[in-house]
Amino acid sequence: MSHRVVKKRPYVSSTLAALLPSTLGLIAALPTPSLAQEAPLAPLTFPRSARTVARRIESITIFGAHSLSREAIIALTNHKEGDLITEQTLSEMTEALLQSGYFGMHHLDHPEDAVKIRSEERNDHPGWVNILIEVDENDTIHQYNITGSGPIKPEEIQSHLHLGLVYNTAQVSRDLHDIQALYNKQGYVVTFGQDLGMDSVRSGVLNLPILVARVAEIQILGNRKTRPFVIRRELETRVGDYYNRNTLREDLRRLTNLNLFKEIDPQELSDGSGKVRVLLNVVEKSSGLYNGGVSAGGTQGLTGFFEVSDANFRGAGESARLHLERGITGNAHTEEISFTEPHIDRRRTSLSVDLYDRAVYPFASGVQNAALSGLNSSSNIYAQQRVGASLAVNRALSRNLYVGVNLRGESVQTNPIGLTGNNIAILQDGPIFSLGGHLSHNNVDYAIDPATGGAQSLLVTFGQSNLQTPQITASPLPSEAILHHYVKSEIDWRQFVSLQGPRRPGKPEDERSTLAFRVLAGSSAGTLPFTEQYFVGGGDTIRGYQDGRFWGSNVLLGSIELRQPIAKGFKGVLFADVGDAWGGSFENVNLQGLSQDGFHPRAGAGIGLRVHSGFGLLRLDYGVSPEGGKIHFGFGQSF
Repeated sequence: MSHRVVKKRPYVSSTLAALLPSTLGLIAALPTPSLAQEAPLAPLTFPRSARTVARRIESITIFGAHSLSREAIIALTNHKEGDLITEQTLSEMTEALLQSGYFGMHHLDHPEDAVKIRSEERNDHPGWVNILIEVDENDTIHQYNITGSGPIKPEEIQSHLHLGLVYNTAQVSRDLHDIQALYNKQGYVVTFGQDLGMDSVRSGVLNLPILVARVAEIQILGNRKTRPFVIRRELETRVGDYYNRNTLREDLRRLTNLNLFKEIDPQELSDGSGKVRVLLNVVEKSSGLYNGGVSAGGTQGLTGFFEVSDANFRGAGESARLHLERGITGNAHTEEISFTEPHIDRRRTSLSVDLYDRAVYPFASGVQNAALSGLNSSSNIYAQQRVGASLAVNRALSRNLYVGVNLRGESVQTNPIGLTGNNIAILQDGPIFSLGGHLSHNNVDYAIDPATGGAQSLLVTFGQSNLQTPQITASPLPSEAILHHYVKSEIDWRQFVSLQGPRRPGKPEDERSTLAFRVLAGSSAGTLPFTEQYFVGGGDTIRGYQDGRFWGSNVLLGSIELRQPIAKGFKGVLFADVGDAWGGSFENVNLQGLSQDGFHPRAGAGIGLRVHSGFGLLRLDYGVSPEGGKIHFGFGQSF
């Protein structure tokens, strides 16, 4: 195919007319090849005496094109008819066409042979030049043959191809980059087969062979106590599956939240053949804990305690704990044994059992009647002795979604302190049974000290109590046991935002400045025993107030914290809490300093310190509220 357009110029300048005789003589002396003979292309040269005359392109003729139009090829040269032409113009046009990607697939060893340009002086129009371009156009595409696309459908791959009718090497490179980005965004790793390009047998067929990497091996290194199956059962990455970095990142998050490893270092080894070896190098924590001593508290008095626990019991990832506590100056005592099996089946179903005879102190200090009645009591310590057991089963519905059931039965006995009037109602003895169910979502990066992600839960509990007020000297008329039923429901939402980007997978020691948010809302129906009330105030709810300062059948709570690393293993915290518990049959109870008056948002704010230690994350907060300042100590984050 050839195209030739000749445009006549009716006007010749006076300067050009003056030079015309000598110029014609020079041109006549030069050999002029015939277009019909298609003489070899030669670069454009100008006689020395004529270099002072500006030359322009008279016409552009294309040879060898099949699918690309003449106009398209001329546009690719970055020049057009009427443009000035110099000794560099033909080189620039040649380079532009070669760089376009439409020519050269048949001349891989000598791509310059794919585009040849020569010039032809116009004898009848001095100063004007004809450009003749001979191209070897790439093959025409009639069909795509996409193979090996694996987890992404071929139709979606084809939608990312921007090739036109003619095979273009430059566009192919861009499209392959886009396809790799598509797979990488979804976590996959891809390469392309050697037969990429136009099919050598089937005319017009573009082969696009995709190699999606598969897992060839998973090797675990560094575990001494932990059995390999404990690690492997947390992995959704499996040998033979398509290798996915997003899946492995989630696997590392779950392994980190086992709290069995100081560090997990993943390595991805690939030989370029579509096979990936995954190495998991782990450094174990010390999981066993033996603890004992003597403590002194305002409510418990002098107490001796002993505890032994193992978070990796038998190296199977099981948790076992024995806690013994005996009051030296009082009668309170605690014996508790608990056990958790994190996987009783292949669907990540966990089972927890807790047996206990436990002393519970809802308030951080003693309580008395709001109006002094002259009653004398040997103790003003409100305490509960709870003897019972609980059984909890939780199952993973998906990667981060869980459902659970909790069954609890216990007998409650309160310390018979001297209370009168409405206040005596908090003294309730008898059995309580409850059945609870929850649905939760959790994708925090590190459960002990989150920096990214969130945790949301919905909890509904059905309960039954058969309680009576015990007979005490101050109240000679005992009440009869009354059977009550109740329902409690609550929503707990926690969100964590890293101000410095996410942690590296498997690196919980990567400290991050973090904003933490919490909202808790709960309500109930029926008659709640006093032991089942919502209690707020203290280190886990509204700091700056006494523990259990407010209670009721409803609760609303909001908290915000800025957690700022200050040194290795240390974080400073700024916090603010607001909320209240209110309503229910115990709203008229008026203990000294602990009066209730309906719903009124209570606020507290302050500073804190977090320390990573061999015992876990230690928490120390100082909160200020309208009722003064309080120091709060505990383990783990407040939420």
